[in-house]
This record gives sequence, C-alpha cells and structure tokens, in this order.
Amino acid sequence: MHCWAGPTKKVRLSSAERELYVRGSVPITPESESVPLERLLAALAGSFDALSGWLHSNPDGLLEETPDGLGLSFGATVAENFALLCWHDSHHAGQLAVLRELALSPRGE
Repeated sequence: MHCWAGPTKKVRLSSAERELYVRGSVPITPESESVPLERLLAALAGSFDALSGWLHSNPDGLLEETPDGLGLSFGATVAENFALLCWHDSHHAGQLAVLRELALSPRGE
C-alpha cells in the first residue's frame, strides 16, 4: 500500500511498517508480521484527506512544480503526480478484481 507521507497526516506508518509492503518484499501470510488493517485504513484516509485539503486550498496550482511538502516525486508538476496516483489506485483495484474472481471461481475450472 502506498501512503503519502506528508506532514499533515493523522496516522503515519513507520519506515519499518512501510518496508513490509515495498516492491520485492516477502508476501504477507497469516503467520507473518503485518500492520493491522485498521491502521492501514487510517493511514490511507489521512493521506487522501491531506491531498484533498491541499487540492482544495490551491485549485489553480495543478501545473505548478510539486511542492516539497507533498512528499511526491512522480513528476515535475502536481498534475503529473496526481495522474500517477489515480492510475496507481486503479491498477491495484484491477488486481483486486482479478483476485476476487479467482477466489469466487469453482476449483478445477
């Protein structure tokens, strides 16, 4: 899970917690260490709240250079970063949809 690590977040995952979910990390199993779902959801909500607050406070600033305080580095402008965040969320939603279909499909078919 990718959470924006800006300074206005209510819940911020530690670097050790984030390391559990980076690319190439060991898959999470029932026996492995993980961050409680409630904490992950709170961090995600805080990320979206912080981003939404910034966008509402500066609606004409999408073509500006990305401010350091946003903690994003996916493009030169706020719009480029925001576009990547939108794509990234939809990418993971698509992955979840495939996993859901696999989980619901009868075995052996």
